[in-house]
Amino acid sequence: MYFNERTIGDLQRLNPMMQRQYFQMNPEDPREMKVFRLVPNAFAITPDGNPRVRWVETPYHVGTPTPEMIPWSEKYRSAVNRTQGMY
Repeated sequence: MYFNERTIGDLQRLNPMMQRQYFQMNPEDPREMKVFRLVPNAFAITPDGNPRVRWVETPYHVGTPTPEMIPWSEKYRSAVNRTQGMY
């Protein structure tokens, strides 16, 4: 069995969610938004040797989403946690 053979590029090709950014508008102030990204966590390894991923989110800030950004849904977080377990 081979461990630590995957690179960040491999992970991004295998999981297209890592290539995208997601946004959420502030319900109290429509000028503010929050950005979510999926990043690998190199210090947490699954039993089969693959690194786990986690969601990173920014605090609310004034801005407008770019056309490439996707509206955020908690279903994305749920999908990732279902496939690798909570940690």
